[in-house]
Amino acid sequence: QFWLYEFCDYYLEMVKNVLYGQHEQQKAAAAKTLYICVDAGLKLLHPLMPFVTEELYQRMPGRDHSEGSCDSIMIAAYPIP
Repeated sequence: QFWLYEFCDYYLEMVKNVLYGQHEQQKAAAAKTLYICVDAGLKLLHPLMPFVTEELYQRMPGRDHSEGSCDSIMIAAYPIP
């Protein structure tokens, strides 16, 4: 329910003003929160829709390409509550 009712319905609408605003620090914090939520959501959805989530994961902007990061969602760590 978080994904559909809290994140998609509420947070995405609320954060639009911040992302188009003038405060760089707030924009960076909002973008990081969006990234974390989408990243975790894709990892949770991956067992049910592996090809779609892999494609979306590969195209996510801001994905860390450092040495410790995963090249594929298939080998990324599953989110733990």
